[in-house]
Amino acid sequence: MKCDNCGACCKGEIHIKKEDADRIADALKIGIEEFSEPIITPVRGMVKDFVRMKHADDYCYFAVKEGGKIYCKVEDVKPENCRRLEVGGVFCNKYRLRDATVGTEFEVKL
Repeated sequence: MKCDNCGACCKGEIHIKKEDADRIADALKIGIEEFSEPIITPVRGMVKDFVRMKHADDYCYFAVKEGGKIYCKVEDVKPENCRRLEVGGVFCNKYRLRDATVGTEFEVKL
Protein backbone atom coordinates (compact mmCIF):
# COMPACT_ATOMS: atom_id res chain seq x y z
CA MET A 1 0.00 0.00 0.00
CA LYS A 2 1.27 3.45 -0.89
CA CYS A 3 0.59 6.58 1.17
CA ASP A 4 -2.11 8.70 -0.46
CA ASN A 5 -1.19 11.79 1.59
CA CYS A 6 -4.61 12.03 3.26
CA GLY A 7 -3.03 13.81 6.24
CA ALA A 8 -4.89 11.85 8.92
CA CYS A 9 -1.64 11.09 10.75
CA CYS A 10 -0.72 14.80 10.70
CA LYS A 11 -3.95 15.94 12.35
CA GLY A 12 -4.78 16.59 15.98
CA GLU A 13 -2.59 16.45 19.07
CA ILE A 14 0.93 15.45 18.06
CA HIS A 15 3.79 14.85 20.48
CA ILE A 16 7.36 14.33 19.32
CA LYS A 17 10.60 13.54 21.10
CA LYS A 18 12.55 16.59 22.21
CA GLU A 19 15.61 15.22 20.38
CA ASP A 20 13.58 15.16 17.13
CA ALA A 21 12.46 18.75 17.75
CA ASP A 22 16.10 19.77 18.31
CA ARG A 23 17.16 18.02 15.07
CA ILE A 24 14.40 19.74 13.06
CA ALA A 25 15.27 23.11 14.59
CA ASP A 26 18.96 22.64 13.73
CA ALA A 27 18.13 21.64 10.14
CA LEU A 28 15.83 24.63 9.64
CA LYS A 29 17.99 26.98 11.73
CA ILE A 30 15.05 28.05 13.89
CA GLY A 31 14.19 27.74 17.58
CA ILE A 32 12.02 24.80 18.65
CA GLU A 33 9.57 27.26 20.26
CA GLU A 34 8.59 28.36 16.74
CA PHE A 35 6.91 25.01 16.01
CA SER A 36 6.45 23.30 19.39
CA GLU A 37 5.53 24.00 22.98
CA PRO A 38 6.33 22.30 26.26
CA ILE A 39 3.85 19.77 27.60
CA ILE A 40 2.37 21.27 30.76
CA THR A 41 0.03 18.44 31.77
CA PRO A 42 1.61 14.98 31.87
CA VAL A 43 0.43 12.68 29.08
CA ARG A 44 1.33 9.14 30.15
CA GLY A 45 4.61 10.40 31.63
CA MET A 46 5.69 12.18 28.44
CA VAL A 47 6.53 15.57 29.94
CA LYS A 48 10.31 15.54 30.13
CA ASP A 49 11.37 14.05 26.82
CA PHE A 50 8.54 15.18 24.53
CA VAL A 51 7.11 18.42 23.17
CA ARG A 52 3.71 19.17 21.66
CA MET A 53 3.64 20.31 18.05
CA LYS A 54 1.88 23.57 17.29
CA HIS A 55 -1.03 23.42 14.88
CA ALA A 56 -1.99 25.15 11.67
CA ASP A 57 -5.69 24.52 10.90
CA ASP A 58 -5.66 21.46 13.24
CA TYR A 59 -2.72 19.93 11.31
CA CYS A 60 0.91 19.62 12.31
CA TYR A 61 2.84 22.86 11.99
CA PHE A 62 4.84 21.30 9.12
CA ALA A 63 1.89 19.91 7.15
CA VAL A 64 1.45 21.57 3.76
CA LYS A 65 -1.82 21.33 1.85
CA GLU A 66 -1.52 21.08 -1.93
CA GLY A 67 -4.17 19.92 -4.37
CA GLY A 68 -6.27 18.18 -1.74
CA LYS A 69 -3.28 16.29 -0.34
CA ILE A 70 -1.08 16.82 2.72
CA TYR A 71 2.71 16.85 2.45
CA CYS A 72 5.41 17.13 5.12
CA LYS A 73 7.52 20.27 4.97
CA VAL A 74 10.31 18.50 6.90
CA GLU A 75 10.25 15.14 5.09
CA ASP A 76 14.04 14.73 5.25
CA VAL A 77 14.20 15.32 9.02
CA LYS A 78 10.72 14.39 10.19
CA PRO A 79 10.26 12.96 13.70
CA GLU A 80 10.84 9.30 14.49
CA ASN A 81 7.18 8.58 15.23
CA CYS A 82 6.24 9.91 11.77
CA ARG A 83 9.00 7.95 10.01
CA ARG A 84 8.01 4.72 11.77
CA LEU A 85 4.31 4.94 10.96
CA GLU A 86 3.46 2.02 8.68
CA VAL A 87 1.28 3.02 5.74
CA GLY A 88 -1.92 0.96 5.91
CA GLY A 89 -0.96 -0.35 9.34
CA VAL A 90 -3.01 -0.30 12.51
CA PHE A 91 -2.16 3.29 13.52
CA CYS A 92 -2.53 4.63 9.98
CA ASN A 93 -6.01 3.15 9.80
CA LYS A 94 -6.83 4.32 13.33
CA TYR A 95 -6.00 7.91 12.36
CA ARG A 96 -7.99 7.64 9.14
CA LEU A 97 -11.05 6.25 10.95
CA ARG A 98 -10.80 8.96 13.63
CA ASP A 99 -11.68 11.69 11.21
CA ALA A 100 -14.71 11.24 8.98
CA THR A 101 -13.55 14.16 6.81
CA VAL A 102 -10.53 12.17 5.61
CA GLY A 103 -12.64 10.05 3.27
CA THR A 104 -14.11 6.61 3.12
CA GLU A 105 -12.40 4.86 0.21
CA PHE A 106 -9.50 2.98 1.77
CA GLU A 107 -8.64 -0.52 2.79
CA VAL A 108 -8.58 -1.22 6.52
CA LYS A 109 -6.08 -3.91 7.55
CA LEU A 110 -6.57 -5.22 11.08
